[in-house]
This record gives sequence, structure tokens and C-alpha cells, in this order.
Amino acid sequence: MINKIQSAELYIAIVGRESELGKEQEREIDDVFNSTFANYDKIYTNNDHEVEIIYEIPVPIMQNDKINENFFKNLSKILTELREYNPHFTQYKRGDV
Repeated sequence: MINKIQSAELYIAIVGRESELGKEQEREIDDVFNSTFANYDKIYTNNDHEVEIIYEIPVPIMQNDKINENFFKNLSKILTELREYNPHFTQYKRGDV
């Protein structure tokens, strides 16, 4: 039997009115993600003057305590540093996957 490694993702969303999430705020949020996670995708949704930015972060699938510990420390950093934007976990699945 062949073991298959499957990917796993975690989604963090930041939602706000267009007037609250301008380019400056988005750049600030991106800077935190860039300094914390080397690999992530950013997905936008926009409806009725509300912007939702969803960050798709790969979850480590290796059974390595140090890797898992670092991942959760980085996740905590994101949630703490961006708390003014109310980041939250969300479910999201791209239609092309």
C-alpha cells in the first residue's frame, strides 16, 4: 500500500467595509503575513461595499513537533498582531480545486 501525502490548508479571513480596508491597511496586513509565513495565497471576495480578504495557509502535514510548534506560534502571531482587524478562521474552498 502506498502512503499518500495530502495537502491541508487553514483559512483566515479579514472582513470590513471598503472604507476600512484600503490599500494602506491591506499593505499592513500583508506585511504581517509576509514576515510570518513564507507560503500563503490571498483570495478576495467583494460584495455590497464589504471586502473579505482570505488567506490560505498550508498546514504542516509532517509529524514533527518542532515544525508544528513553529506553525502554531506563527498562527498566534498573526491573530495577535492583526487583532484590530478581527482576523478569524473561516471555511473556504476554491471552485477550481
